[in-house]
Amino acid sequence: MPEPVGGTSHREPDPDMEFVRERLMGNGTIIAWTVGIGVVGAGLWTLFVPAVYEARASVIMPAAAERSGALGLAASLGLTAGDGSNSNLSMLGAILDSERMLNVLHESTGIEKKKLRERRSVRQNKQSNIIEIKFKDKNPDRALKMCSTALESLELFNSELSIRTKSHRADLLKPKVEEYLDNLRDLKPR
Repeated sequence: MPEPVGGTSHREPDPDMEFVRERLMGNGTIIAWTVGIGVVGAGLWTLFVPAVYEARASVIMPAAAERSGALGLAASLGLTAGDGSNSNLSMLGAILDSERMLNVLHESTGIEKKKLRERRSVRQNKQSNIIEIKFKDKNPDRALKMCSTALESLELFNSELSIRTKSHRADLLKPKVEEYLDNLRDLKPR
């Protein structure tokens, strides 16, 4: 039968909903106590358990075939050879996860190395050329300091480990070779 337009319809209550409503009303005291204990427990938890802050950074390496500004930026930071060769993600991940990096972080923050190992996380994703580092601490400023120190140290360590490529060596030797060729041309007529 169609419902009247603009009027209210008198439907039969749903028996399943009636069952649920009756059960809830019948156990109201238990539900109220459970909610009260949960609220008090959550309040005590937030009062006595300190918050843990997380600072994270991602090092995104450009793909080898990509000839763009991202590759030039990575080369200017010393993270690639600058000639389009693929960045060694494993090497950078190992530097971030190394004992030397722990020593630098220990010196800058004063936190024990054992605790630093627990608070630090280094993940590599080779498919998307990303290294993600995370630092957890109860002090947000210290977590951020550890993250920035790790990135600065990564740049320093990588510049120490940079091995000159053949094309870079050739570019460095090119002026000397040209100078010797000019001297040789001058000596021929003499």
